[in-house]
Amino acid sequence: MRTTQRGADGASERAEDGIAESSPVRAGDAIEGPEQPTDERAMAGPPECSPPLPPAIPIPVVFVAPSSAWALGLLNPNAFPIPLKRHAQDLAHRLAAFRVACENVVRDVPQPSALVAKLRKISGPDFAPTDDKPIVAIYDAMTFVGSLYGMLVTMKTLLDVYAPMITDAVTPKERLKGFNSGKFEGAIGPGGKVLNWLLKQSQLRTVGGECASKLLEILRPEVAGWIATAIGWRDAAVHDGSLQFVQMQATVSRTIKTVEESEVVGPLMPDHTPVAEYARQLLAKVTSLLERSVRVLPGVDPSLLSPAGLDTRRG
Repeated sequence: MRTTQRGADGASERAEDGIAESSPVRAGDAIEGPEQPTDERAMAGPPECSPPLPPAIPIPVVFVAPSSAWALGLLNPNAFPIPLKRHAQDLAHRLAAFRVACENVVRDVPQPSALVAKLRKISGPDFAPTDDKPIVAIYDAMTFVGSLYGMLVTMKTLLDVYAPMITDAVTPKERLKGFNSGKFEGAIGPGGKVLNWLLKQSQLRTVGGECASKLLEILRPEVAGWIATAIGWRDAAVHDGSLQFVQMQATVSRTIKTVEESEVVGPLMPDHTPVAEYARQLLAKVTSLLERSVRVLPGVDPSLLSPAGLDTRRG
């Protein structure tokens, strides 16, 4: 170890084993920093920052609901020409929702056992009807009413998408915005505007005119029958406040606590069709209408469409 003393101020510098310790810096001393680069890169200034990377685009992983898979089989957008692909996709979406609505009605309709169980739970003695005082047991169930209204509303929205698709297929210059009421053959009724439009277009000697003629042949009897009935019931539910269906009931023939399930009827639609059966029938009729309609549209490849009877929700 060696020690050296320097200057009058007593500052010292010590070196031991090759390690030097400098004295404190005094005022006026020059401070030397690290060696500064002098090449051209330093003279050019700091390097430019790289532009930010674009945000990563996530890879969608889509799980298709069974009802959507079934509807997309019937209305496969790839089977349609480009101008109609979006229509087909929208219509398939409505059809899937409509199927679910119909199935919800069937699920939510109470079984006859529900009314029988309530009659069995009546407290007090059993009693029987008399000639002057007949008894009807009524179950004012609400479990299915919301589903029933939803089914009818969904059906109308489906037809509102169906109308612009078929009119665009005939001629894109005149699109109808919905399946609206109008005058056809002297009478005003549901879908009248669509039928009247198709009738006029069918008189043209064009590909669109031929398509309009086929669509008119398909639609005319359907509108006059079940479509008019269903839209009328939908209007009653939406605009008139309620739909006059028949609630579940049983006429008591013996005693009130001995009513059997076989004696229970309803709930029934206004035409006395059982509600659950009507939901099944309506789904079948709507599906058949769409299946037959899309196959006569110009440019549609039927080989890419599943037949209505093929239920892709199974298996």
